Amino acid sequence: GFWDRHELMVPALKSKRSHDKYVVVHDALTRTLLQQFASGKRGLLFNVTRQRVWQIVQKAGERIGIRGVHPHTLRDSFAVAWIRAGGSLTVLQRQLGHASYVITVNNYLKYQTSDLAAEGEKLTKAINKVRRGG
Repeated sequence: GFWDRHELMVPALKSKRSHDKYVVVHDALTRTLLQQFASGKRGLLFNVTRQRVWQIVQKAGERIGIRGVHPHTLRDSFAVAWIRAGGSLTVLQRQLGHASYVITVNNYLKYQTSDLAAEGEKLTKAINKVRRGG
């Protein structure tokens, strides 16, 4: 299922704050990585540069008619989908590697609509109650 995931620590190579990050990976990838490490194989897991990843993502976007797609677009899309699905902002902060909760809130809170719907229902009930004279 969706929650059959594990956290994997990724050593910092190049990041704004040069700190290790934890990412969530699927069970299948976890098994593959464990098999590779158990076999004694070392080296790059994915023999691809960040520039090549950029090209792959951009071409994939163009194939489906979306121009200007880049890897960060995928990151933002993940974050928005997470928020709209009711995911925790605190967990999202950790996933995105933001130094501060405030950064996550400032960038993504505007996409959280579940609380708006609940508050809208409360407001509607209150208005109807006033209209009924209650």
